[in-house]
Amino acid sequence: MEDLKVEKLQFGADYIYEEHRHNDYEINYVEDGRCVMNLEGEKVVLHEGECIVIPPMVLHSFGVDYKKGCTIRQLIWTTEFGTFEEEVKDLPVFTKKQYSKIPGCYEISENMKNLLRYAHRRKDYGYEMLYRLEVKKLCLLLSVEIHRMDEHNSKYENKIFSRILMEMNEGFDQEINLQELAEKYRISSRYLRRLFHQQLGCSAMEYLTILRMEKAKKLLAESDLSISRIAMDVGYNSVPYFDKIFKKKTGITPGEFKKRT
Repeated sequence: MEDLKVEKLQFGADYIYEEHRHNDYEINYVEDGRCVMNLEGEKVVLHEGECIVIPPMVLHSFGVDYKKGCTIRQLIWTTEFGTFEEEVKDLPVFTKKQYSKIPGCYEISENMKNLLRYAHRRKDYGYEMLYRLEVKKLCLLLSVEIHRMDEHNSKYENKIFSRILMEMNEGFDQEINLQELAEKYRISSRYLRRLFHQQLGCSAMEYLTILRMEKAKKLLAESDLSISRIAMDVGYNSVPYFDKIFKKKTGITPGEFKKRT
């Protein structure tokens, strides 16, 4: 298992490691202090007792609290899995494409301490096997926590997303600001955009356009309202722009649609 490196690292206050990416899995457990990681532009604060798993090729940087230093236990694992690693490579710790932040877990702390202790005695009788068992145990512990958090997050995401969709369905005729909508539900606009693509396969603005077009088609087919009035009723102040969007989505103009119905 020469493709695995585990070590204890100590950093002074205000230490900064510039942005970088690599082909390895990186697992960091904060033993003491606090650090801040920036992952693909997202700021993640890690406190004592927290752990983070960073997949390969994720751009990240590392900084330490300006008041005190930080001690972490770090494990670097290459993506070239060997015979032993075949047993664990399909676990959540290795299959997630995004980072996973794991809250305080005593078992992970003890496990990484054992890894460090056994790593230095691998040539002694029995310690190579103990080391390999601890590596496998770490993969399982992390995967259990990641699976648990994913289930919790999925329920939370569904609840929040349902409320957002309901609000958009009811207020599609109004101007919707994605940043303000995200702030209202205490999530980032980036996270909200990701929810739309994950759940619906489109952006929030594309979904809003679909709502408006469906309502416009209903009004064109079932009412005597003018096209300019319908444009306003579905959220467009400009009739030419409404015509343009409608034709782009249906292949015909609002006027042609109305004649056909």
